[in-house]
Amino acid sequence: MKFDISSYVRGYVKIVIADACRQWPISTPFTLATAFAHVLIIRQCFEMYASLILIMVECQFADERETLGMPTVEERDSMWYGSTPVPRMIRNQLGHLLELNMIRLNREVKGGLLKMAQKKDRKMWIVEYLAAFIVAHTEEVDAGRNIFWSRYEDLGGFWIHPSNPKTLIDGAIASCNSILSHFHCAIKRKPLDLNWDDQKSMDMVDNNMKVVKCMKILQDYASRLRKDGLLGRKARELYKDGDPRSVACTITSLFFKSMQEAVYKAEDFR
Repeated sequence: MKFDISSYVRGYVKIVIADACRQWPISTPFTLATAFAHVLIIRQCFEMYASLILIMVECQFADERETLGMPTVEERDSMWYGSTPVPRMIRNQLGHLLELNMIRLNREVKGGLLKMAQKKDRKMWIVEYLAAFIVAHTEEVDAGRNIFWSRYEDLGGFWIHPSNPKTLIDGAIASCNSILSHFHCAIKRKPLDLNWDDQKSMDMVDNNMKVVKCMKILQDYASRLRKDGLLGRKARELYKDGDPRSVACTITSLFFKSMQEAVYKAEDFR
């Protein structure tokens, strides 16, 4: 029997995205993206990101009456104290389904970005920015999950993926660099450099004031990242054990640098 994980994921999208909207430095792009949630590619990005967050969350039984014989964690020092974790085999199966969902959505989003680049609709510049940012951010955090396993020996035999952690990290970096290259070739920095108070700039997006407002916010965001020294940081220096989101906005910060600077080195990540 085939289980469709997508409806399960959609049930958590609102909660996951609301949480992302509160986390600096990714809060601004995610908040802007909620204004375009009616656009298919943004919904796909949200579902992909939600799939990743669900993989990272420790599963627990929702109903105390059914625990499959699993005991409640009683060690007070454990972060899972008082909860009843799901058996490892079930967690692995659920994680595998979520990963397959991410792979499918990743493919669809990248296909959508290619079509948008070919169409060259300036009114969609902001959507392209946000979709590219979110899919790359999802990949950088997913790669962040593997930093721990690339640094420490797996004495407990928990690593079950057929590829080793460093190979997965390098693959994610290559994918993000591909997105960055595609993005900078298709759009470049022009939308960030335009004066959006100028009528000529407004005319480029058919006087769509929603797009104009969002582009101004994105410009302010890029300026703040630059001012705070958050462009081009090295994930290997920022990573905190057990916290994949500590590498947020490392690779994705390169969307706001020049094309020549928009290449992330694998050794700077792991």
